Amino acid sequence: VAAPAAGGGGISGLTPRDQPKTGPRYSDLPGLPAAKGTTNSTAPANPQQLSSANAAAQQAFGSLLNSLRNSGRIVSSREQKKLADVEKRIGELYQKLATGNGITSQCADVLTRLCAVLSTPQGPDLVTAKQLHLKLVTEDKGRVNLKWLTAVKQLLTFCSK
Repeated sequence: VAAPAAGGGGISGLTPRDQPKTGPRYSDLPGLPAAKGTTNSTAPANPQQLSSANAAAQQAFGSLLNSLRNSGRIVSSREQKKLADVEKRIGELYQKLATGNGITSQCADVLTRLCAVLSTPQGPDLVTAKQLHLKLVTEDKGRVNLKWLTAVKQLLTFCSK
């Protein structure tokens, strides 16, 4: 077995500092098929998915916004402004769901599940909701849904206070 070169050696004589730390992520490689049993993350949502996600979102987010307004937890003017911004951005989500613009099939499915965990009779499951939100954020490669995803994050933060 040959000993590494005097300068620290390693792959092709590069020093450890020059060697790449990681390779490309699997999710970033072009043209990979979706895993079995999953939907293509770039396929646009069909009208039924959009309608279902829209109804779930309006019910879940509308209910959360009303309960926050009526709870007395939002007292400072800063929090009231943030809540108004959240409402505006959630309105943009409703528009996207109505038109289908920027909403993939997988996004609509995960959003519907997110709304379901926020609408349970026992109260919102914030741990699962945050996990689903993170999934939506990581799948939004083009960042076309950044505004409403930010609003959902802020809404979950308000609810956990």
